Amino acid sequence: MKRIVKYVVAFVVLAVAAHFVTVWLFPDVLMNLAQGRIMQKTGGEYNKLYHGKPNNISNQVVVMTCPDLLYSFCVYDLEGKALRLRMPQVDTYWSVALYSGDTTNYLTISDRDFGGKPLDLILAGPGWKGEAPPGTRVVNTPDKKGLIMLRTLISDRQQVQRFTDMQQQARLELIEG
Repeated sequence: MKRIVKYVVAFVVLAVAAHFVTVWLFPDVLMNLAQGRIMQKTGGEYNKLYHGKPNNISNQVVVMTCPDLLYSFCVYDLEGKALRLRMPQVDTYWSVALYSGDTTNYLTISDRDFGGKPLDLILAGPGWKGEAPPGTRVVNTPDKKGLIMLRTLISDRQQVQRFTDMQQQARLELIEG
C-alpha cells in the first residue's frame, strides 16, 4: 500500500509540474522564440516594422504562415511611449493582430473595421500620456512589450509585386511621452 501511495504522489507532482510548464512557461518560450526571429530581421531593434517577402517554406519568420498573405512584424517596447501604425487605403484584405508578451491576442482588426479607410492606429504603452490626433484609434497595450503582426492578402498571384508595394506602405512612428 505504501508503494502505491508513493507512485500516486510522484504522479501528482509530475502532473502539477507538467501543468506549470505548459500553462505558464510554454507561452513565454514561444513568444521569446518568435520575437527573437523577428528581432534578427530588424537588426535587433524594437519598434521597427519588418516587411516579409511572399511566403514559402524557406523564409517563414513564424510557423504555419499562409502562402496567400504577406506578413509584416514588429516587436515593440512601449514603456511610456506609443507607436503609430499607418497604412493608406489598399484594395485588398488586411488585418492587424496585437499580441502581449505572454502570446495573448488582445486585438485583431481588419480593413472591414475601418470601413475602407486608411489604417491609423496608436498603440499606447503603459504610462503614455500623449494625445492622439483626431480620427486615430487608440489601443492601450496590456504590457510594455509585445508583437504586432500585419497581414496583407495576395488576391491575385499574377500581381504579387503590386501587393508587396501595398504592404511596404505600412509605416510605424514612435511617439514619446
